[in-house]
Amino acid sequence: MALNYEWSAEKLLPRPEDLLRAQGVDPAHKAAESFRGLAEEALEIYARIAKPCGVFQEVSLKEFAEIYSGEGQNAEESPLAEIFPRAEALALFAITLGPEIVAHIAALFDAADFPLAAMLDTAASEGTELAAGRMQHDVENHWMERKRISNAARGLRYSPGYCGWHVSSQKKLFAALGPDPAGIKLRDSCLMEPLKSVSGVIVAGPPSIQDFGDAHPFFVDSQMRYFRERILCL
Repeated sequence: MALNYEWSAEKLLPRPEDLLRAQGVDPAHKAAESFRGLAEEALEIYARIAKPCGVFQEVSLKEFAEIYSGEGQNAEESPLAEIFPRAEALALFAITLGPEIVAHIAALFDAADFPLAAMLDTAASEGTELAAGRMQHDVENHWMERKRISNAARGLRYSPGYCGWHVSSQKKLFAALGPDPAGIKLRDSCLMEPLKSVSGVIVAGPPSIQDFGDAHPFFVDSQMRYFRERILCL
């Protein structure tokens, strides 16, 4: 059975410094002050119109193996393929910030307000990542409270399109979650709509099972750093 969550945008609010860094601006540099007001304006809009929500559904190892296989286009070597068979629990998830903020970003671009549009787009991207992290945290707590996982276990999320898991697996993932989970539609291209959405699987187990090496050929440096930072936080 799928469970739904809704969160307050104010509780999933990126910091102005996060937006500046994502825009390539060093918050400590004196030039950052000229961008801070724009970041704060974007965050005010974000807090007012973003509607973070999501859904998760537990799946068995057998069920996820079928979902993971997708259309047979995964990388030959994938960390997730090695990790999920050792999991204590697995859950599919999908989260979104809702259509309103996506429409507002598009309207700003249409009005040629490019600085604010770009900053709000960055705020929404950062907020989507925060919402995905909150889903991971809430699902882990759900399992802990029901003693579904051991005290040492931690959850980590993976999404199609990363770690050698081909994006076409979105089709089976969304079929398992049911029609339009959390109001998200899947396009034929496997792109989600609203655009500020994330889906994937949360894998729970001892942190050691998530600590894959750096040898997988499909990793670029930035992607490896991103996953390495998340693993170190377990």
